Amino acid sequence: MQLTINGQPYTLDGTISTIDGLIHHLNLTEKMVIIEQNRQIVERTAYQNTPIQTGDSFEIVHFVGGG
Repeated sequence: MQLTINGQPYTLDGTISTIDGLIHHLNLTEKMVIIEQNRQIVERTAYQNTPIQTGDSFEIVHFVGGG
């Protein structure tokens, strides 16, 4: 499956079918990211039910704590 993630082409295994699966594939922490799919922000509560498909474009913002 061909996606665009943060402006870069990305090839993803076809067995991943939801945003939740994408988050886990990228080793991100769900509570620490905001995801925009095709220019629309996806609510965190919808990650498990929001499908992804070839051609989708994602912007992923990952928050990092520090001190």
